[in-house]
Amino acid sequence: MNRLTLAAAAALAVVCACTDDSAPTYTSDCLGLDETTAYDCLEARFWRTFQVDFDQRMSVYDLYQPVLDEHADYDDYDYRSRIVLRRGQLALAISLENDPPNPAYWINLISPDFDLAGEINPDNPIAVSWKASIDMAIAHITGDNDRAVQIFNDAVDRIEAAPLGNVPSISGTSIGMPLSTGVPERTIELVDAWECRGVAWCSQNTEHGPWVMPGMAYHWAEHYARVGNRAKTVAFLDQATSAPGYADWPYNWVVDDAVADVDGLLDKFAAVGQDGSAFGLMYSNQKWGCKFCHAK
Repeated sequence: MNRLTLAAAAALAVVCACTDDSAPTYTSDCLGLDETTAYDCLEARFWRTFQVDFDQRMSVYDLYQPVLDEHADYDDYDYRSRIVLRRGQLALAISLENDPPNPAYWINLISPDFDLAGEINPDNPIAVSWKASIDMAIAHITGDNDRAVQIFNDAVDRIEAAPLGNVPSISGTSIGMPLSTGVPERTIELVDAWECRGVAWCSQNTEHGPWVMPGMAYHWAEHYARVGNRAKTVAFLDQATSAPGYADWPYNWVVDDAVADVDGLLDKFAAVGQDGSAFGLMYSNQKWGCKFCHAK
């Protein structure tokens, strides 16, 4: 069941605004604060457990609903939508990386929050791709590839309209679909057209993505390996190894292994054939899929 959580792991490039966890205006449970400060408090708690205190994720998850209830008459649609999305992302990270005793419980919490984030703010720039990713993964893992393809189809127009965060968010899931569905090839079309500009993580490692430069380069290398494009696979592997921070990156061994045997990487994907799934082969579907770019 853990693999159902693989869907949204490619969202390594989410843009956010976060505040210092040590801010004196925060309370331990983020209650008793004005709306914006309460959301700041949850945002800080999210990033602390997402990047450092991994064993505290479940207790932080429990902070969300009381805060959302306390501010049921909310004014900030954008921030509230982002906070609800964060809760879904936290459930995803727990189910993927924390070995919870009941992974299905956490899996079932993810999609409703991605739905709710979009309902609160239909203009949320990345809710559509996170929602499509988890729903597509569940459909595929449970054997309904027709539904998975339809979910991808329904999301494409909105993703193309706001590609910056949405393309990397959905591509890590859609690229693993069987080649016979046509979804990996269409994903590559999205990736080929994608441009990263206007945010810090396009050109440098950041506080919340301390390994985003080598991590995203490998993200794309693996995509091109999935469809058998050796030249672009090598180009992005080279980009990863030359990225800032590469020598200190805890997961540089993933890239080192790929560089040492590029043909082996391509053969690994080719071996699943036209009808096989590559979900289990993607780095983002491993038990460190979120930590790959985000762990400090």
